[in-house]
Amino acid sequence: MKREKTSTPLQPLVLMNSPQFVESSRHIAKNIMTLELEDDGKMRSLFLRMTGREPSKEEVAVLTHLLTEQRAYFKQSPKIADELIKIGKTVTKIADKPELAAWTIVVNAMMNLDSFYMLR
Repeated sequence: MKREKTSTPLQPLVLMNSPQFVESSRHIAKNIMTLELEDDGKMRSLFLRMTGREPSKEEVAVLTHLLTEQRAYFKQSPKIADELIKIGKTVTKIADKPELAAWTIVVNAMMNLDSFYMLR
């Protein structure tokens, strides 16, 4: 038996919008932010943790671009960053809320990778 690939939007919608997944993304993001590495090193470490394999250069580039976009967005919209990191039942105390929100979005995007939720 094997699971077939699907194009149904239900799984990505759950992974992107469920409070449990957003909260999990925030906690993983906070852990990644504590690493004393540059963004490239953090991204590679995160990808390895989330998928169990090393990322390609293209994957790192796409995710780094997403991080850059999200940083800019949340710096311009700190109230939205604050709302994002309040999702869930646990409280995360951190000074740089826009940075945490940006990394949370990156982690959440990685949760939608086939290699995150499916072992093939």
